[in-house]
Amino acid sequence: VACNGWNRAETLRLAACLEEHFPHPVAKAVVRQAAAEGLEHDEHHAMVEYVTAHGVASCLEGSRVLLGSRHFVEEDEGVDVTPLDQHVDRWNEQGYTILYLTMGGELLAGFALDDPPRPEAAQVISALRSMGVQRVIMLTGDLDGMAERMAREIGITEWVAQALPDDKFRYIKELKHNGHTVAMVGDGLNDAAALAEASVGCCMRRGADMARDAADIVLTQNELMALPLLRSLATATLSRVQGNFGFIVGANSLLLLGGLFGVTSPPLGAFLHNAATVAVAANALRPYSLPAITSGGSR
Repeated sequence: VACNGWNRAETLRLAACLEEHFPHPVAKAVVRQAAAEGLEHDEHHAMVEYVTAHGVASCLEGSRVLLGSRHFVEEDEGVDVTPLDQHVDRWNEQGYTILYLTMGGELLAGFALDDPPRPEAAQVISALRSMGVQRVIMLTGDLDGMAERMAREIGITEWVAQALPDDKFRYIKELKHNGHTVAMVGDGLNDAAALAEASVGCCMRRGADMARDAADIVLTQNELMALPLLRSLATATLSRVQGNFGFIVGANSLLLLGGLFGVTSPPLGAFLHNAATVAVAANALRPYSLPAITSGGSR
């Protein structure tokens, strides 16, 4: 919705011209909408600056151009955004992500973006809970309305909205301080610090470069169903390691006792020791039979 004498085509063209430089999903949505409406956008602006967790900034014809959150343009930059309050109230009720476009300290337009959850998100969360994950918490920079709608759709009961990168980092650190083992899943530049702080940081394959560098695990497929499969594989691997360790310690202990009390001869002890080693190695090489991932059950 354009305002202050600007029209939709002008503002969408300018917004797409700014956002085309960034891989963020919100930026891609703006560029995609401009393309769908056949709006071409030649670049006349200066270098575009990405302001972490806020938006983007540039300069056009000597005027500072901003595109980002209300916190960014109103509180940080002092731009009056009240001309769009009527529309913004409706968008907030519908749970949309909202961007503001300004130039030279004047509001040009507001953009409402629908951010649907991944189709598999609810099933993944249910599957993780059925596997023993006790708490699932959503940390998001979105407004309360969007966060509440998203949480309701995918079955999350705990969430923190309007979370900046530092907020996410502190929240993860506090959870760890309270004795929790925390797995953090994210893919954005704003998630990098939290991914590094988490007990296990997991990034999507198409995530930002900094997020992938900070994560312990990068998913080879860009879908969330890999998460319960990863947890199942990790649990099975640890179980096998512990079983093999217990077996080899027990077998060697018995062989030592047998040799100490003269029950086993040195050749027999050496044979049984090597046989146990081969048996453990063969057991470690067995393929894993992972349980089927279902969406039923919770814990």
